[in-house]
Amino acid sequence: MTTSRGRRRVGFSLIEALLAVILLGLGIAAAVGSAGAAAEARSKVRERELLTRLAASIADDLRASGDDANNGLSGDFSDTGYPDIVWSLETTPTGITNLDSVWVTVENRATGLQQKLQYLVYRRPEQTGVAAP
Repeated sequence: MTTSRGRRRVGFSLIEALLAVILLGLGIAAAVGSAGAAAEARSKVRERELLTRLAASIADDLRASGDDANNGLSGDFSDTGYPDIVWSLETTPTGITNLDSVWVTVENRATGLQQKLQYLVYRRPEQTGVAAP
């Protein structure tokens, strides 16, 4: 572009500079939004992993004590520092003799996030009418 005196102008016009600033602002806003979404996803993954570990811990305790046959058991994790996290146990027959399906459900009441863990338990049949040797 030349002026009336024949000199050539060098640099950006005001509109070009304004568009560059707008595009830069949109790019920064998108990057900040993505970082926020990634942080939220990372937080949910950590919470779900905690719930999974707590469910596995309860399942191990129930298996060791033999209480996994007691349908309807429930409790919380106040003693381990998680008062908002509760667990419940559901035992259902599988249709196969002496084999039960056990579900341990762990839920964070503050966030509503829930994790379930299932395992199978074989119940030894009771021996009746067997004569002593």
